[in-house]
Amino acid sequence: MTKHNQTFSIGLGTTLRCNLNCKHCYSRGLKGRDLQLVDLKPLFELPISALNFGTGENGLNPHFTQILDYVLVKGIDTGLTSNGYTVKMLTDSQLTALHDLDISLDFATREKFDTFRGDGAWDLAMSALERSLSLNVEASLVMCLMNINVDEIIPILHICESFGVALRINVYKPVRSKRFCPSYEQFWNAVKVLLDHAALVSSSEPIINAMLHLSTIQGSPCGKTSVRIRPDKSVIPCVYWPTSDVTLDEFCSDPGMIYASEEFRSISYVPEVCKCCEHLSICGGGCAARRKFEGSLTQPDSYCPIIRGETVKLSCQFSTDNQPQDYVHSSYLCTLIVQPT
Repeated sequence: MTKHNQTFSIGLGTTLRCNLNCKHCYSRGLKGRDLQLVDLKPLFELPISALNFGTGENGLNPHFTQILDYVLVKGIDTGLTSNGYTVKMLTDSQLTALHDLDISLDFATREKFDTFRGDGAWDLAMSALERSLSLNVEASLVMCLMNINVDEIIPILHICESFGVALRINVYKPVRSKRFCPSYEQFWNAVKVLLDHAALVSSSEPIINAMLHLSTIQGSPCGKTSVRIRPDKSVIPCVYWPTSDVTLDEFCSDPGMIYASEEFRSISYVPEVCKCCEHLSICGGGCAARRKFEGSLTQPDSYCPIIRGETVKLSCQFSTDNQPQDYVHSSYLCTLIVQPT
């Protein structure tokens, strides 16, 4: 194995199975199988700063608890993103050993959420949250921001406040369809509402960081310090990235090889028009996955106000209760984490 000193934040999907069939799912149509511990042991020998289990509902993988127990013994900071099913099946000791936990919630009422995700989705999520908090597990809600739920931010923040948990926001990416993409106006209105009603814990959304003038943050972590592994053992620079030219076995043999990968180089591409922008060092051209799925990898982020001759004035308060390193997802992908105020 080639010696490599870079530490990585790993997103790992061990299965494509899921108990739900959500309309906005980015994993729909992917291929793969249930990964086993033998597939992953070499990965866990690499320098990993943090690891999150996501993509499918990992608890449906019959090998998952064996994989999880092995990771926890290794002492790796481990997170889990779940619709609640996996939380329900894990033991108390497994849950309490997690560094933190994300539970998906895209709407603030049972009727809307169950209509979107399926009957019982609300009760599954709420019971998972309640159980986690009863065990003092660091939990948060995660919301996929879409054009159909931009008005749900404040109600969901109220739910977070009632439980004393943070909210993580992922902006919908048009992996399969542009059907749920927030418009430019919806995106920025949602960001303003979010920052007006909650304290910022961390942000790795480059275009937002640019408008906040967060000079200590440089671009997206995707494909640089953060990589994803799918159930087909492909390695990708971003959870949404559609294609791979690196296998898990290759990555484990020589982690540094990703920097010669065409796909990993593509995600770091900076559009020409962005190179003279005063925000370049922070933004780096915005979210490359969003640009790629919109068919314009060589063009600026579609949510960029500068290219429109505009600017967006944002103000925010920073959370003192939770520091960015407190969550596995901080600086993990293009996401925001906030704490209700």
